[in-house]
This record gives sequence, C-alpha cells and structure tokens, in this order.
Amino acid sequence: MNILDPKTHRWPSDPAEFYKACVDAKVIAKFNHPGDGTKYHGGLEYSEVGDKAVQLMEVRTPDEEKAFIRAFNNGWHIAPDGSDDTHSPNWGTTRAWTGILAPGLSKQNILDALSKRHCYSTLDRNCVLGFQVNGTQMGDIIKEPINKVSVLVVVDEADKIDKTSKIELFEDGIFIQSDESNSEKRRWETTYTPEPGKHYYFVKVTQADENMLWSAPIWVTVAEQ
Repeated sequence: MNILDPKTHRWPSDPAEFYKACVDAKVIAKFNHPGDGTKYHGGLEYSEVGDKAVQLMEVRTPDEEKAFIRAFNNGWHIAPDGSDDTHSPNWGTTRAWTGILAPGLSKQNILDALSKRHCYSTLDRNCVLGFQVNGTQMGDIIKEPINKVSVLVVVDEADKIDKTSKIELFEDGIFIQSDESNSEKRRWETTYTPEPGKHYYFVKVTQADENMLWSAPIWVTVAEQ
C-alpha cells in the first residue's frame, strides 16, 4: 500500500491497526497491485474503518478492473489510480497516470481532490475525462435519494489521432450503455432509470489505440417509486 503525505514512516503491519492509524493520521491510502482482487489485500474484504482510510486503488489493466469492481461490490468507496510501480528516475513518464480534478496545482489542492476521490486512471497522458451524475462530480456519494440518473461524460483529447472509440457506462459493475463517437472530443449525455436501492456508476473510455481510462464512481440511492 501507499500512504500519501505521512508524518511518520512507522505504521502497523496488522491491517485493522493500519487502517485505524491512517484514519487517525488523516492521510490518504492506496491499494497497490490488487491483481483481480481475489488474492491480495485479503480478497478486498470490506472494513468499515478501512473504507474511511483508503481512497485509491491502482487500476490499469483488465484484471485490476475486476478488482476495482470487486471492491465496490464488497462495499468500498475508492477511486482508480493510474500510477506505475517505478523504481527508477523515469517515474511519471511510463505507461499510466492519474488525472486529478482540482481547482489548482498546490499540494493542498491535489491532496484535497484525492481525499474526495475526484480522479481517474488513464493510459493516455493528456486525455481529460469528466464524469458527472445529476451534476455531481466523479468520486462523490449522492446522499439525497434520486429518481433518475442523468449522466454527463466529457472526453477531451489533445491529439487528433487519439480518437475515442467507445465510452461504456457501468451500473454496479455491469455494463449498461455505450457511446461510440470516433472523435477526439466528445460530450455524451444519457438518462437512465434504475431500480430502487443503492447503486454505483462509473465509465470506461477506450481509445482507437486501445488505451483506456477509468473514472471514479458516483454512488447513489434511488428512491422507491
């Protein structure tokens, strides 16, 4: 696991104690190398304290996407991170990045955005992804019950050759709708009427060169009709 901006390098090795220490220290924690989610991090078994401690998970491959969905279905509230396991001076120039939605580039702006899960994982360095449900930012939990889900996805790619071939919308880890624009800039709006109860939504973007982006989810409660 990673801890962002810790005040000490000494942390408990027991998972339950580690989660509590992270909450007490008010740091941001991240699941690294989750595989498909069945083996590492205790199979991503839910922890109420851990859910307050961990905000991020590495998501860069189809296997890690499975872990991402497994974590949500177990009850975790986390966002996808695109950092790489770099042990040399070329960090930040390899194959995956984290897009962070923040009002500025100060350290506090970045940490605040990550703590709110306002981020996405991307295999394209300069593609910008926006995802909202009912006007609420990716990573948020909509607390007031809703009746319909109004989705807005914005993909803004600076390179004209990097066209978006597909945007996929997921509900509770299951694909429900797609948009195929074949353009480097796309604004997609769609409306969906879900069943009553608790749900989460996220989008995956696939580019023509097969690079992918994953948004943080948005969690909702749908009211009884």
